[in-house]
Amino acid sequence: MRLTLIPYLIVATTVVLAAAPVPGTAGNGIIDDTAALQRAIDSLPAYGVLDGGGATYLTGTLRLKSRMTMQNFFLKTRPSSVPLVAPVTLDGTVAPITEVRINNVQIDGNRKAQTNLQTAEDGGRDGFRIVGVARDIWILNSSAANCATDGLMIFSADTLPPAGSLNFTNIFIISSTFQNNRRHGASVDSIRNAHFINVQLNNNGLASTGTGGTLTEGESAYLVDGMLYGAGLVVEGYSPAQTVDDLSIVFCTAMGNARFGIQFWEASPPSASGFVPRANIRIESSRLDGGVSPTNGRQAIEFNVPSANLGAGYVYLNVMLTDNWIVGTVIANAVDEFRMIGGTVQSPYAGFYGISQASRDIVVQSVDSAGKIFVLE
Repeated sequence: MRLTLIPYLIVATTVVLAAAPVPGTAGNGIIDDTAALQRAIDSLPAYGVLDGGGATYLTGTLRLKSRMTMQNFFLKTRPSSVPLVAPVTLDGTVAPITEVRINNVQIDGNRKAQTNLQTAEDGGRDGFRIVGVARDIWILNSSAANCATDGLMIFSADTLPPAGSLNFTNIFIISSTFQNNRRHGASVDSIRNAHFINVQLNNNGLASTGTGGTLTEGESAYLVDGMLYGAGLVVEGYSPAQTVDDLSIVFCTAMGNARFGIQFWEASPPSASGFVPRANIRIESSRLDGGVSPTNGRQAIEFNVPSANLGAGYVYLNVMLTDNWIVGTVIANAVDEFRMIGGTVQSPYAGFYGISQASRDIVVQSVDSAGKIFVLE
């Protein structure tokens, strides 16, 4: 695992411009504090720290800028019918966002009060929304729950990356939680040197529970073709060249989601112009299951492509699964160099726990599977 450390993120910054609550805000979770908080963000000097003092703020979109820290906030998303309202937004669609640290920021997405969700980015009511181009981003000890879209969305948004690079580089998500969101816990694409460490991605893609009465649009589950859809973590491609390179998922949990624990999906065929294999992916010491949807195949981990692309070439390269605890199945299609070493798998199917098609160099060893096998086709 290659960790790129940013010095200012390691050494405490001495500039602190806010206390509890931030000056000019109500900080009571009832009055809308969006404008006052945005003024505070805009006024920060380079490498400044905005400290919420542990107060609760009702807010719409807060646009963070490069070279800043945001810490000690409880944020509640205000009711909205407007797409792309996400309390913590890093918008790099015009200019890259760099060197941002987010520490102890807890988001309640207030999904009950969100409407007009069949719009851009499935409503775009995420908790943390990172779009365009961004690098050197840390999210630590934070959470996004109860969001009407994803807890964390890292999305290229049709933005071209710098030449020879990807949209998102040096991304660290550590000791954070993305649970009970309407769509995914987290979704990412076009990413390099990214690390999810001790992250909880549970119970996403489901209807809200315990609300009573008729569910609002936000409380209802997100459906595709009438079926449950959401997953713990989805890694998807939107362009042949916007690949995945050096992604690690370590000590994470993705359980009780609508469908997948972790899904890798790539629609671009390897023959597409500029295609780059999705490479150097590691999932280690994590707890994963295949979700609760009765119409899904219980895939706890899936590396897959459209069936029409099977046999057209290898999409995933150098995939390592080590010492995971899995309840469900493992799918590894169109993979060149796949290793599954150690760990435990409890499969719901008789005789097998995993399948690999149109792949090569597959090694599976020392997996405790109660005698069930990994099938190579």
